[in-house]
Amino acid sequence: MKYLVSAELETPTDTPELDPLQREGAAALLTDGLVQVDEVTGPDGIEVEVEDFRIGVHPAGAVVGIVSDAPALEFAEQAMRVIIEQILEHTELLAGWQVTKCEVSLNDELALESLRAAEGHTAPPDDPAERLTPPHSDTPESGVQDLQDQSDQVRVQILEAAEKLRAFDLTAFGHYPDEAGLGLGSDQARLAAGALLCSVETMLDHLFTDIETLRTDHLTVAEGDGFFVMDGLPAQYAHRYTALLAQQFMVAAITITSRLLEPQWHKPSCVAEALALHLLIREAKATLDMFDLLDGRAAEHAYAAFQEHAYEDLDFEWLYDPSFDGIDQDPSLGFLDIRPMDVGSWFLPYPTATRPLHPYAESKPPAERTEWDD
Repeated sequence: MKYLVSAELETPTDTPELDPLQREGAAALLTDGLVQVDEVTGPDGIEVEVEDFRIGVHPAGAVVGIVSDAPALEFAEQAMRVIIEQILEHTELLAGWQVTKCEVSLNDELALESLRAAEGHTAPPDDPAERLTPPHSDTPESGVQDLQDQSDQVRVQILEAAEKLRAFDLTAFGHYPDEAGLGLGSDQARLAAGALLCSVETMLDHLFTDIETLRTDHLTVAEGDGFFVMDGLPAQYAHRYTALLAQQFMVAAITITSRLLEPQWHKPSCVAEALALHLLIREAKATLDMFDLLDGRAAEHAYAAFQEHAYEDLDFEWLYDPSFDGIDQDPSLGFLDIRPMDVGSWFLPYPTATRPLHPYAESKPPAERTEWDD
């Protein structure tokens, strides 16, 4: 059974707030610790697997969300608390940090599925109230209510963010007020719009972490693991994703996401910007799904509508198809502006671009593109 374990970490009492650089460092340290963990073996040989995680660091600590696979809620909580406490204990720069909260968040359907699936000597008590009581707590707490409270807070934040997205109205997210019975409701469209803007911070934070990993270990994405954003780019070119390319991609991502706040939308000016917007949509979908704010069908509808408004075309999607490796070699296909065999060309401006590229992101001359070419 899969559980989302939410852990809250606090810095030592009376210490100064973390500055932006310290927050980036703390996120990298926590990430390094978690990527090394596949599973934990508890009492009686019970195994709890770590499937995915997200980290957010703030001036006074961090919030960690871990997706785990465990026989029951209690085991997921205990295992994840042990993992995080061991990371803190063995990381000198995180000395004194404390885990102040570590509990499962789950929705009603997952809770019922967990109750029905649990059986045998590892099963929680028959009383549902007891099943939702963490063994380290003297007071029964409802994981369902905790998730609802958390989802309500995120919902408010997302709806507030939707008001700041000036480049598009709700029509771009599938809401058609003049066509009764068609499209999405206004709240659904606002959730899709707000999630897009809220996901910018998450994506860029994770990109910083990816860059640090590449710079520290001198790897390409193909040679390493634990990447958050860079492994969302077309996998067949992962051996060409270096720290330099990741830094240029970061600038492209900042450029395209900042346009969401402008009163007039300018479509992606290059392949890199198109890919960055694609990954932002992916992050927004994950946020809405994690907090159960918009069902999958509605989210797909909203972002399909958004793509029609945001892109000139979706030619960049061919880059994810291994069978089209080398399409730049066939002029008859008409994809010369993409040229996936040379990922450096992803930073060259489209002929139809209405906005200039950032000087740092724009591709260097071919003779200087040694990191990108074989």
